[in-house]
Amino acid sequence: MAGGLTTSKGNSWKTVGWLTFVGALLIGAGLLWGEYFPINKPIWTSSYVLYAGGIGMVVLALLFMIVDIWNLRGWTGFFNTFGTNALFTYVLAGMLTKTLLIIKIGEVSLYNWIFTHVCSPLFQEQKLASLLFPILLVTVIWALGYILYRKKIIIRL
Repeated sequence: MAGGLTTSKGNSWKTVGWLTFVGALLIGAGLLWGEYFPINKPIWTSSYVLYAGGIGMVVLALLFMIVDIWNLRGWTGFFNTFGTNALFTYVLAGMLTKTLLIIKIGEVSLYNWIFTHVCSPLFQEQKLASLLFPILLVTVIWALGYILYRKKIIIRL
């Protein structure tokens, strides 16, 4: 739907308006439906899909306005790495996480070991340590994707 809106309306404020309108409509529908069929991310209920899809559409409208309407692209270079090999980096994220969970160091997985011995000592606040760990994982995935991006290697899955 978003792709159809952006291609049919072009780089215009109409596109931003439609994306925002449809996103708000989906958020409202998800919240309303959530009263009868609770929003539940782990099992991807239909109310969750409507709600999350609506939020995604509104964020897309905001990014469309910033990047395509206002032409502010200097900050987007970091994301080119993910966009160029999107499926590869997605699959890599799953494989990396599963690998870290399988490899054992003593009694614990490498995943838990990194969290306990790298992230937790840096932050006494558990929430900050929990935030650091996915940031580290994303950085590793980005670095591997960046190598492919710089070498102009595009992996099609």
